[in-house]
Amino acid sequence: MISKFIFNNQYLFDELPDCDKELLREVMQAKNYRKNEAIFTERTIPNGIFYLKSGKVKKYKVDNDGREQIIYIYDAGEFFGYSAILSDDTYGDTTQAIENSAIAFISKKIFYVFLISLLCFQDCF
Repeated sequence: MISKFIFNNQYLFDELPDCDKELLREVMQAKNYRKNEAIFTERTIPNGIFYLKSGKVKKYKVDNDGREQIIYIYDAGEFFGYSAILSDDTYGDTTQAIENSAIAFISKKIFYVFLISLLCFQDCF
């Protein structure tokens, strides 16, 4: 694994007040993914962000020879898919469950409404 791609996003919303964390939990839609099932694929338009409740998910790109280049492996408690939402771009990679996984989803619209409602982000929109 390339060290510049290592990041820890499980603390993405740690500083939020409990009421905001509870609001996020209420809007999350849970889905179970089987081993090897894709969550999203490179160059597709993002429609939300994901939170890995249990299991493991790999983030990877495919090179010109068709080989997978794993960028990161997400563990339970981590958010993913949000960079494409925040940059208003397509997904730059593919994610796939590497074991049976429970993943919560927050739609793009709800995520934006949530961010706008946070005082610390109001000047950004």
